[in-house]
Amino acid sequence: MRNDWEEIKINVMLECVRAKFYQNRDLAGKLVETDGLELIEGNRWHDNIWGNCSCSRCQHIEGKNLLGKILMRVREEVVTEQAWEQLMEKTASLEIIADVAQELVDAFGEEYIPAGDFPPETERLEKYMDICWRAIKPISKLKKVLKRRK
Repeated sequence: MRNDWEEIKINVMLECVRAKFYQNRDLAGKLVETDGLELIEGNRWHDNIWGNCSCSRCQHIEGKNLLGKILMRVREEVVTEQAWEQLMEKTASLEIIADVAQELVDAFGEEYIPAGDFPPETERLEKYMDICWRAIKPISKLKKVLKRRK
């Protein structure tokens, strides 16, 4: 065993657990399903460092549950990453809509913004433009937030 094992063991386990769940999205999904629950690495082989042994000999000893804590940390990372990916997917769609809307406004001027007085044959265009125009403001705010994250 390495001389510095006690100093590095938690980070080594953290990286191993990350690798396990980031390489297997189905398994990561099962981990996410435990959201809100405390994860305890229960065992009966007297491991009160990585888990919490429940044998009669150890029943009065509270384990450190380091593996359970690492699993909960990785779960939070996965949940955060999934939320970020969903936001980025939505952002990409909204950016396309906002770009189209901006191009139309640039080409036809501010008066092209839907005002509700389009002839009946352009009703579909009016609805589309209304959606596009509403997308411009949230996207500009989101772009500012994203720039701050970089």
